[in-house]
Amino acid sequence: MMNKNMFYLLYAILIIKFLIFGCQKVIQEPKKAVVNFIIGEVKLDNQPAKIGETVKNQSIITTGANSIAEIKFGKHSGIQIRENSKVEVKMDQSGWNIVTYKGAILNLIEPGTKFKLHGPSSVIAIRGTIFYVHCYEDHTQYICTCNGVIDIEDGQQVNKTVSASHHKGYTVNKSDTGQVFVSAPMKEHTDLEIFEFMYRIEHSSEVDGSEINFNENKKAGLF
Repeated sequence: MMNKNMFYLLYAILIIKFLIFGCQKVIQEPKKAVVNFIIGEVKLDNQPAKIGETVKNQSIITTGANSIAEIKFGKHSGIQIRENSKVEVKMDQSGWNIVTYKGAILNLIEPGTKFKLHGPSSVIAIRGTIFYVHCYEDHTQYICTCNGVIDIEDGQQVNKTVSASHHKGYTVNKSDTGQVFVSAPMKEHTDLEIFEFMYRIEHSSEVDGSEINFNENKKAGLF
């Protein structure tokens, strides 16, 4: 089991690598997304999802209790869909548009990628970011910028730009006068979960999204 200092060192190295790769060139928008990792009950277009399966334009992904689905696109980008969630993946010339009907998503988006996440209270545009979003049943959203910069829009204009090197959270709700932002602590996700997610994305094939054998990694002392 790695000690705390080693974990944070490896976590920092992965983030630096993630940002450097993204800044080296303009990202060509990927034409393919694949199921990269599954825990529990995950359905893709109402059918049981499989590792390596292609996620098509306007595909719907749902997760059950204690379940996770990770979708990879490009070389260094992906989304982790948490339990009891429903998400639609849209892709066209405008880029990736992720519609969150309910639930939570951890997002790892390479700089230069055209990506927006649509929720009930806001649209989030990114500039190369790790961020977490939970859409609650009352249509409020919890948004945490884990590392990077995001623009929070109401569908018409940017109402807040959030920059963070290590977790800055807000709850967002709509009122008659516009969006309401309230500062919130980091919750529902951890640095370790981000590290493991980044590791899986970085160490799986760009094409087939092959699964990482974490039993071998545990034997090697990585986790």
